[in-house]
Amino acid sequence: MGEDKGLMNFKGEPLILNILKTVNKFADEVLLIFRDDIQLNKYKTNLKDIISFEYFNFNLKFFVDEFKGKGPLAGILVGLSNINNEYALVLPCDSPFVSEFFINSIFSKMEISNENYDSIVPQWKNGDLEPLHSIYSVKTKNIILKMISNDKRDVKSFIGEINSLMVASEILDPTGMSFKNFNKPEDIII
Repeated sequence: MGEDKGLMNFKGEPLILNILKTVNKFADEVLLIFRDDIQLNKYKTNLKDIISFEYFNFNLKFFVDEFKGKGPLAGILVGLSNINNEYALVLPCDSPFVSEFFINSIFSKMEISNENYDSIVPQWKNGDLEPLHSIYSVKTKNIILKMISNDKRDVKSFIGEINSLMVASEILDPTGMSFKNFNKPEDIII
């Protein structure tokens, strides 16, 4: 897209701020994972005047991928390695319409499952998965590390390696808007 998606202007604010506002009442900690120090510093600079620690109910932490160029799976590993909980909800910065209904629904599925699953993953009727709108257990860190060490970085392959509960995307968000993301500049014009 030519610029960092999370910092793109959407409704007068950086795109990532939409996600932070939505998770505010659900999260006690939020980890932002960046590909490198340059990206991290760019976000800190751009968000420092907007993000008020008094506004958000969560502890906001910033981290950099330890495994460069390994994609989202490496970011998930960094997150799982640094959270204070047993499970993490993973969300991309370019999905500004993630709803409270979606968050409530996916957390409810985790509670109902009696925590017997390593992940809760939205799945469309055609079989497509939403691996970056999913919950993952910290118990899976070693599996991710092994995959990355073997130069495997596909999140969908990782999901196949662990005990995953697939949940119909339509149940988690009947509108489907929580899964809409911005991939092209024209997508941001709503």
